Amino acid sequence: MTPETASFVAFFLASFYSVVALFYLLFVKFREREHQGNSVIHIGERYSRHWWNHLTFRFFRVAIWAVCVLRLLFPAMERWLVPVPSIKEDWIAFAGLSLLSLGFVLAVCGSLSLSVAWRSGIDDAASEKLVTTQLYAFTRNPTFVGVRLAQLGFFLAWPTVFSLVCLVVGWLAVGVQIELEEAHLQQRFGNTYLNYKREVGRWFLITRQPA
Repeated sequence: MTPETASFVAFFLASFYSVVALFYLLFVKFREREHQGNSVIHIGERYSRHWWNHLTFRFFRVAIWAVCVLRLLFPAMERWLVPVPSIKEDWIAFAGLSLLSLGFVLAVCGSLSLSVAWRSGIDDAASEKLVTTQLYAFTRNPTFVGVRLAQLGFFLAWPTVFSLVCLVVGWLAVGVQIELEEAHLQQRFGNTYLNYKREVGRWFLITRQPA
C-alpha cells in the first residue's frame, strides 16, 4: 500500500466511524421521541447472553472508533496493532472502503425499513406487527447483512490483527444476536413468523418453498 493510500484510508476510517457514532446517537434520539421518550435500547437481563452480546457490540464500536482516531493522529501506533502486509494493497484497501460504505448504507436502510418497530436489542414489550416488506421481503436480516459486510470491509481496508479480531468477534456477535432475535420472534408471532422463515432466507436470497 502506498503512503498516500495509507493516509487516505486512515482519514476515511476516522471520519467514517465518527459520522457513524453521531448518526447512531441522533437516530436513537429520534426513535425515542417517536416512543414518547421511552428507551429503544434494550440490553436484556444483566449477565444474560443477550446482555453480554450487547456489551460486546458496544465495546467494539467504541474501540474501533477510538483506535481509528488515534491512528490518524499517531500513525506510528499502527505497528502495535500488527499489520498483515500480505494483503496491504491499494486495490484491496479501496475495495474494503467500498464494502464498508455499502454495508453501512444497507444497515441504515434496513433500520429505516422497520420504522417505529426499530429497536436496539430485544424489547419484550413491543407491540408492532412483524415487518416483512421492503428489504425484509428479500432477507430476514438486512441490517445485520450490512453490518457483516461493513465488518469485512473494515478488515480489508485496514488489515491488522486488531481489525481481524474485530471481524471475527463481530461476525460471531451478529450470529448470536440473530439467534436470540429469531427465538424471540418465533415465540411472539408463532406461525406467522414460521411462514415468513419458510419464504425468506436469513441472509441474501429468498428461499420460497411450496406450501
